[in-house]
Amino acid sequence: MTQTPCSDRTNDPNDWFIRPDGKQYTDEDFLSEAERAGVARSVLPIGGETHDEHEERVQSALKAARSNRRRQALARRRAAKSLCRRCPIMLDCMTKAIDDNETHGTWGGLLEEELAEVRREQARRRRRKGFTPTNA
Repeated sequence: MTQTPCSDRTNDPNDWFIRPDGKQYTDEDFLSEAERAGVARSVLPIGGETHDEHEERVQSALKAARSNRRRQALARRRAAKSLCRRCPIMLDCMTKAIDDNETHGTWGGLLEEELAEVRREQARRRRRKGFTPTNA
């Protein structure tokens, strides 16, 4: 079998996304409960600060942590697509992912959302091809 960038153990596709299932986090689950607690503990109260002022600073720190995590995830996704563009079996990989109905990760240079769109388009084409005025 040909060695490809994807078969290199240092290029773990599961590391290209934030969650192990390959889905992007929503704002609610972007940081784990432990990470949220850690951020909250790191924002120490300032002398003379009201509870509301402190809570506002904690929320600002949580927002910054989520934003940083999102930027890191997008960078990993771009890196995955870039890696695929240099791969000698990119088209085969993409075809297999579509045929196998892969729902997570980057395959043949396409992210899971793009693979889903390709599958939807193929289904539309199959429906149109099977449709004739005599069937109506």
